[in-house]
Amino acid sequence: MGLFKGIKNLLFEDVDEHGRPIKREEKKSAPAAETANSASAQGISADDAGFDSRAASMGIEFKSDDNLDATEIDEGVLDNIIAMLDEKNLPGPDYLELKKAANDEVLLQSIPDEKIRFTVSYATLKAASPSLSKKQILQSILTYIQYIEDERTRGTEQFNKLWQEQVVAREEAIEKAKSEIAELEAKLEKLKTFAQEQEGQVVAVKADCGKKKKEFNATVDYMIGKLRMDGAKLDEALKE
Repeated sequence: MGLFKGIKNLLFEDVDEHGRPIKREEKKSAPAAETANSASAQGISADDAGFDSRAASMGIEFKSDDNLDATEIDEGVLDNIIAMLDEKNLPGPDYLELKKAANDEVLLQSIPDEKIRFTVSYATLKAASPSLSKKQILQSILTYIQYIEDERTRGTEQFNKLWQEQVVAREEAIEKAKSEIAELEAKLEKLKTFAQEQEGQVVAVKADCGKKKKEFNATVDYMIGKLRMDGAKLDEALKE
């Protein structure tokens, strides 16, 4: 198991049975004097003991884990980020080794205060690697943050592409379909109006045509009748 994969539960010290981060119970921090005394006992300078005292000058803002909102964390994304960082783990001791050492189970039980555990673990790492410095620790955090930000950039590009293909393109297709529907509905209304007008005209034409046909036949019958009557009269009047 890679260092980052093994440190997942250290980044989120309390997890449920499914490995999801949960909010830890608030722990009371030891007084500053106690921290300084502990650091002195370990042979650490007061400057190194204040692990995050001047981190802001390097662009790092340290916040208590209790302030981190884990309610919307995607476990799959988290695992991918951890795997990526595991592949890019910087050589030599840095923040990760310090974090892992500070969250050793034995140390957790004997030293509840996280800041004191950091100072003790830092002293242990520095004893093994004298060149290790607070600046290197903080710089490694900045480097890992940059790795994650690079992944955020790539992920955002993928989301934007997905948004364009699955949302914008579909919305455009929907608008086009709605426009075509509106055109068809207008054409349908026009055809309905035309049909209604034609039906009214057909009724009138049928009535007029029936009347004229009746009058035409009556006229023809009248003329034929007249001719037959004249034929009968002529047949009787003319003698040969």
